[in-house]
Amino acid sequence: MALNQALGPGTYAYVPDPQGGLGCDAIKVGLIYKPSRVEPVGNPQALASATFERYPLAQAFRDKTTGGVFTAVSVHLKSKGSCDASDPDTGQGCWNLRRTAQAQALADWVEATLRPLDPDVLLLGDFNTYEEEDPLALLRSRGFAPLLSGHYSYVYMGLSGALDHAYATPSLAGQVQGALAWHVNADEPRVLDYTLAFKTDDRYEPTPYRASDHDPLVVHLSLSPDTQAPPPSGCHPQGAPVVISEFRFRGPGGGSDEFIELFNRSCTPVNLGGWKVQGLSSSGPNWTDRATLASVTLEPGQFYLLANTAPGGYSLSVAPDQTYTTGIADNRAVRLLDAGGQVVDLVGFASSGQYEGRGLVDGPTNSNGLQQLSWKRIPAGRDTDDNLADFQFGENWANPQNRQSPRYGDN
Repeated sequence: MALNQALGPGTYAYVPDPQGGLGCDAIKVGLIYKPSRVEPVGNPQALASATFERYPLAQAFRDKTTGGVFTAVSVHLKSKGSCDASDPDTGQGCWNLRRTAQAQALADWVEATLRPLDPDVLLLGDFNTYEEEDPLALLRSRGFAPLLSGHYSYVYMGLSGALDHAYATPSLAGQVQGALAWHVNADEPRVLDYTLAFKTDDRYEPTPYRASDHDPLVVHLSLSPDTQAPPPSGCHPQGAPVVISEFRFRGPGGGSDEFIELFNRSCTPVNLGGWKVQGLSSSGPNWTDRATLASVTLEPGQFYLLANTAPGGYSLSVAPDQTYTTGIADNRAVRLLDAGGQVVDLVGFASSGQYEGRGLVDGPTNSNGLQQLSWKRIPAGRDTDDNLADFQFGENWANPQNRQSPRYGDN
């Protein structure tokens, strides 16, 4: 990157995009850091929700000096421009309802997913919201503490205000030594801008001034040492502990060329002893056992692969952890039961009548010309209790993982 060309190799590093990306907007969020000061803990995560144009990006970091850990979340909420009749300007700019919904989703995500991993969470970025508007009022009502107040970070038509903010969870707010807006951009004239937009006189120079139209914020953290290691990043403390993360009921080898991949999405080990995988019969709502799982402990982020080894069966190279010989009919359903007989996860096609939320669109019923297709969750731990939303179909992307595969690896 250009920073390292100017300051020396390795001075800065960037957080890679999580699996599944950060949305399809022309703008996306990002995080860069100094490896000499902090190190990433676990994998990056995105709040992949249709509520957002640009998915928030989260990454936990450990302070190399104190050992303290915090999670940074890069945020860019919907802009105030380009009004739509469904969300007009009623005094807080266009799209206030959408920004408020985004703030709600962000607060829910922090509470359900990020804080159980580590309580110290920092939200920062362009909220496109002034201090007393609804989205930030919602965050404050949910217990997030503003680290700056009364500041400005943007100038519009000669008026200054704060669109950029830093909010912390209560446990992190007590470790903040100070925060400020660095006024190097908003007050500067457009002729210094890095872009040619909106100007006929270009006086750009490679200095900090007018590197953006928003002022950056600076937050000084003094992190306390963590007394224990946080749970692995990417785990989910709520919801189904183990899910069916990739599968197919037919492949290029025929109707028995099938596999079922399980994934421990929870934050604790799960023993699979006595658990069952059941398939829906070809006619009628009758579930029958396909496999009773071995007494193995699945660690957080670990996969478990079952495959049909009947004649004409499983054709991929990744070795299954367990096999079965009675297949599941085309466009039916599969479910996972715990040792007590409770349904932990269910995935089915719409025509089967058995599914969570909405059923999957029916797939092929013959193997002529089939490639290595599968249905999979991206990422593997995604689980909204809606099969149609959680699973994606690919014609040549089957990539089953077993217990020996990297934890939290690409599905």
